[in-house]
Amino acid sequence: MQNTKVIKLLQTFTKEELKSFDDFIQSPYFNKREAPVKLYAALLPYYPDFANLKPEKVFKKAFPNKAAFSDSYLRNVLSDLYELGLDFLRQEAAEKSNISGEFICVQKLIYRKLFKQAEQHLEKVHEWIEKSWLEHDYNALLADYHTFKMILHDRAEEQLAYSEAHQQKVNCWEKAIWEKILTLIYETETDKREYYNFTYNTQSLKKMLPLFNVAQFEDTPMLQAAYYRAMLIANPSWETFNSLHQLAKATGAKMPDNQTYSCYQALLGFTSHLMRHSVQTETDLVPLQMELLQAATQLRRNNNLHFTDGHYTNMAFCGYTLYGFDWAVNFIEVHTTELLPYLQQDLPLYCKAIIWFKEKKYRDALALLASLPNFRSDVYFSIKPYMLMCYYELNDNDASEFLFNTLKKTFKNHPNLSYRVKDGLRHFIDLYGQLVKLCEQYNAPKATKLKDAILQPDTPMFAKQWLYDKIVELETNKLKKRSFSV
Repeated sequence: MQNTKVIKLLQTFTKEELKSFDDFIQSPYFNKREAPVKLYAALLPYYPDFANLKPEKVFKKAFPNKAAFSDSYLRNVLSDLYELGLDFLRQEAAEKSNISGEFICVQKLIYRKLFKQAEQHLEKVHEWIEKSWLEHDYNALLADYHTFKMILHDRAEEQLAYSEAHQQKVNCWEKAIWEKILTLIYETETDKREYYNFTYNTQSLKKMLPLFNVAQFEDTPMLQAAYYRAMLIANPSWETFNSLHQLAKATGAKMPDNQTYSCYQALLGFTSHLMRHSVQTETDLVPLQMELLQAATQLRRNNNLHFTDGHYTNMAFCGYTLYGFDWAVNFIEVHTTELLPYLQQDLPLYCKAIIWFKEKKYRDALALLASLPNFRSDVYFSIKPYMLMCYYELNDNDASEFLFNTLKKTFKNHPNLSYRVKDGLRHFIDLYGQLVKLCEQYNAPKATKLKDAILQPDTPMFAKQWLYDKIVELETNKLKKRSFSV
């Protein structure tokens, strides 16, 4: 029974949702069958794990008047209860976003020629739209509002009001269409860069970017933000970054939190992009990165959302650079409970291991890294390179060679990595292999060429500085040997 659809669904319910679901299935308006109600009551004591569910025992408790256990009957009632669960989710969604029903109510009042009541109700709908800040649908909903204003005033004596409403509808749809286009450009270009490098066909959309007049929409910060986000990834520049940064700080209160958060994610993407282009970025970019991370995480806290794993790790590492070892370790420990449950054990250990690595405590870092399971494939494929770097520092050539060969085979047989992780790991394997060969047989021109390759943006951030430092060490040691021999 634990593998049935309804049990898997009930495991996701909160206690408040369980109570609401109980009220839902007992309401004759939504359910006229008694069997699902009885079965639900029998299942509730097993929440939240629903462990040790025995069909015969549950059946007897739910249906004591049945003479004998019937597997087919139980399955049918479980199916009915699952369908009621889906109906409950639909009803919950409808209650939280009932705008369509409200517009229909206005329309019915108009058709009944109750114009005064229709107008009053429509204005209440308008107030609700203004207060709700519904993600990307705000301008589209305003356009619908003005459509019903047109219907309301579609009478000979109110032609002026009809025309004004029509113009407002056009204005709102213009904003809604622009926002959709700009958002699609930002989302697809981000996915193309960060995830699977799918060849999105967005050339027609991107040709529209120069046509957008940002000054025309000074009264619509959400639309300006959508434009700057699209520009920041399609044609990145500090000018665009500063415009979006100022907009997020100055007008954040005039935008819904999810829109402001998206601005900070775009800003973080830009700074991360710059940091991949150089190893000399800590002075300017790390403090800025930290500021953006703090703003983004605060928005998540304001909305009772968990820390993302990226924010958590990046804040720990930026904090180490800015404030030192104690601050970073304290941050890791204090904010562990703000992660999703399945990350709360392994991700903090991963972060601590990297901090130990930065402290040059390679044996401590190696012990933590070796203890970590494959809890995230993208993190796994930075754990192994970190272990390789530890073995290199400890001069453990046998372990290093074995792990390097294993990593190459695993990478080759792991096609589902994101583009960014796959590309970064491919370059790490190549650069690390060249470093090892250079250690075995030093060649100055090859060392210079390898340094140039390390500085390219394709080198993963976690290894860029380390790889560069190892080449510099080789060069320095070679010069010392020459000086000594002379």
